Amino acid sequence: MLLKLIPVPLLEYIVEKVLYTNSDDPRAPPALFLDKKLFSHLHVRGIAVVFMNVNDVDTLHLALENGATAILSDRISHIADYLKAHPELKFKKLG
Repeated sequence: MLLKLIPVPLLEYIVEKVLYTNSDDPRAPPALFLDKKLFSHLHVRGIAVVFMNVNDVDTLHLALENGATAILSDRISHIADYLKAHPELKFKKLG
């Protein structure tokens, strides 16, 4: 029933954003989850953007480039060591 209420162009946009990624990497999240406008909207309202399962340097860079305010990791010592070695990498501040 709900799908009948959504205009076709909007539905196509949603499907494209959910099913397709910004990358050739099959592990990359759908484009919808890397929307910088959405993250800016959340930051202005004081809502944190937390990336989960950041267990390697590439994913850490992806999180930081897209405005993460925090990350969750199973390899926190590895990530912490990398961040200490690269002080130029910063998380987005709320506010």
